[in-house]
Amino acid sequence: MLRRQVTDYFSKLYTMDNYLTGIFPVHGRFPKLETNEITGLLAEVIEEEVRRLVFNTSPLKAPRVDGFHAKFCQANWEIVGVSVFNLVKRAFSREFNKTLLMLIPKFFGVESINQFRPISLCNVLYKIITETIVICL
Repeated sequence: MLRRQVTDYFSKLYTMDNYLTGIFPVHGRFPKLETNEITGLLAEVIEEEVRRLVFNTSPLKAPRVDGFHAKFCQANWEIVGVSVFNLVKRAFSREFNKTLLMLIPKFFGVESINQFRPISLCNVLYKIITETIVICL
C-alpha cells in the first residue's frame, strides 16, 4: 500500500504535463541554454577529460553502481579506463537513468506522502558524467 502511494504521488508530481506547462515542484524556472552551451553539450566526449575527472574525484566519496569507489578506478585505470570512458560516452547517446531515491521527512511526525522530500543518491559515474557536461558547457 505504501509503495503504491509513493509511486502514485511522485509519478503525478513529475509528469511530462508539468514540464510542458512549466509547473515545477521547485521555485522559479530553469534557465534557457544559449546556442554555444547547446553546441558544447553536443561536442564529443574526450577520453582525457574523463580520465582527469576520475582522478579529481574524491577517492572514497560515492560508490559506483557495482559498489566500487573512485579509488578503484584510479588505482586500476589502465584496466578499467576504457570501460569507464565508454560508459560516460554512452551516457550522452542513450537513456542512462538509475539512481537510488530516498524519502526524507520534511519535519518530525509526518502523516502523508507529500510531507517527504525525495533525494537522489547518485554514484561516482554520475558525478563524472555531470562534470563532463559542465566542461562541455
